[in-house]
Amino acid sequence: MENLVKPTIVCLSGRYYIYRLLHRVFSGAPDISMLKVITGKHTDEVLELLLGKESARNVYLSLEPIRAALSANAEGILLALSDEYTSLLIGPSDDFVPPWASVYNGGDRTLFQESTLQVRRKYFQHHLQSVNYPHEADDHIALELDFMTVLSRLSLDCFEQQRMTQFKELIDEQRSFLTQHMLTWLPAFSEKLQSSGRCVLYPLIAALTCQILCADSALLREIAGTQAKYAQE
Repeated sequence: MENLVKPTIVCLSGRYYIYRLLHRVFSGAPDISMLKVITGKHTDEVLELLLGKESARNVYLSLEPIRAALSANAEGILLALSDEYTSLLIGPSDDFVPPWASVYNGGDRTLFQESTLQVRRKYFQHHLQSVNYPHEADDHIALELDFMTVLSRLSLDCFEQQRMTQFKELIDEQRSFLTQHMLTWLPAFSEKLQSSGRCVLYPLIAALTCQILCADSALLREIAGTQAKYAQE
């Protein structure tokens, strides 16, 4: 198993990095630091690790207008993207796209449905709750990405400390949360964002988030399979 430790740690570190970044993107208005991280070299390297060279290259090219704008007029692009964030994810506006899972899973576009309570119970299992609990719906995209950030960090810690039983439980739980919850509504959320043609960052990041979550689900399945194989040897 020793020959698997280094690549596994690299992948686990990459997962933690990218979930932390995605959480930052959807949890508040952008700042220059966030935009530089999104368009920076390290993010490109992590995306290549998680998505493959061709997909990472496509993301790199799609971010080129923002990268160029940061060099030419950082304050201007920051103002434009702050307005985009408010219009799309805060509202009220004609472009507002609800960032809560229950809007897409429930069929009647209302919050605090059973799916919301299921997510809340998941958080409670790890002694987590949102800052605005119980007045804020727990299935906001930023909260769910924060949950995955916490679990990805715990997974990395467990692997480094060779707490393999807990590591396996965390890997299984994350994959279940992705496949049975996040990937059931994020494609619809992303598709709705794509209809806002004048916007440049958040539709792109939403589509990228779906791509990352699909790739991560496959990665978690591979890690679980590898650990099970070596546990038998």
